[in-house]
Amino acid sequence: IAPNVQYNQGRFIFETGGGNLIPSSNDRSYGSGSRLTYAREYPLLGISAIYIKKNWEFQLQGNSTFGYRNSGNFRDEDFYMFTPSFYSNRFAHYGPIYGYDPIWGKNQLTRFSGASNWSDFDSSLKANDSIAGFDVRYFPSGGSPNPNVKGFGLFVIGGYSYEYLKFIVNGSSGSQLNSGKIYLGYLNGESISYSNSINEIKYGIGTQTNFQRWGLEVSFSFVSSEIKSRDFHRYRALTFLESAYGKGWTHTIKFNYKLSENLILNLNWTESFREFEGKSHVKAGFGPESWYADLISFNQQYWPYSVQNQVSLGVSVLLF
Repeated sequence: IAPNVQYNQGRFIFETGGGNLIPSSNDRSYGSGSRLTYAREYPLLGISAIYIKKNWEFQLQGNSTFGYRNSGNFRDEDFYMFTPSFYSNRFAHYGPIYGYDPIWGKNQLTRFSGASNWSDFDSSLKANDSIAGFDVRYFPSGGSPNPNVKGFGLFVIGGYSYEYLKFIVNGSSGSQLNSGKIYLGYLNGESISYSNSINEIKYGIGTQTNFQRWGLEVSFSFVSSEIKSRDFHRYRALTFLESAYGKGWTHTIKFNYKLSENLILNLNWTESFREFEGKSHVKAGFGPESWYADLISFNQQYWPYSVQNQVSLGVSVLLF
């Protein structure tokens, strides 16, 4: 049994747009688009239960914010695409192998380079995040998942997780460019409600080394994900229903220190990256814009990205 406290830092980015795009690696495009950036900076509480049988380890875990937490800032950008701009339809080369400078744009993950913002708003943000899942580890030769057994071992790992993530955007302020003039604006109260259901499987490899009192575990996994979202824009009275599939990676470094034979202190650092591609469909609400949206068949392509760093501190209580 291992209760823990975790701090999450990262970004969830929603991007859509383009002109008359054709499927090639880099396309010139004239058109427009939007980029919504949700900060993910909040603590979570969690608990896990582990069962060890010889070379096998089975782990159930759950983490939650237990309601809404302040999550940092939200940024809403709308941009023109001229010059012309460039669009890339391939997945990002981002991470410990490729480096951490996004190759699609300066200082941000984006598929649209050379675009110019005509609207830019910042807001305060709250998030409600809950995750549940299970992992299975197997040591094929040498080593043991038991932290009391000294030695070095290689393992393979697989797992599944479900995450419910909802953002609430409040109090937007920013500027718009219209007919050559710049207008400042402010929206009071809740403006966007964005909920996501994420199913994910992972598969990877790792190493574990147990010393007399210390232990070190390092793992790297590939990830395949499915995300279904509901994006409600209050002032436009529009709901966007979205579905996408994606892939990515996650790696973890874990330090263990034995306080006693049955009590172990755990310090974990996990970094992850996800990229999705899917379709967004408009569901009408109230008002002229909503009525118009309901009359047309609208399936806009969109791309969410998720970049996270997580640090957790916990205590494992061994019951064997």
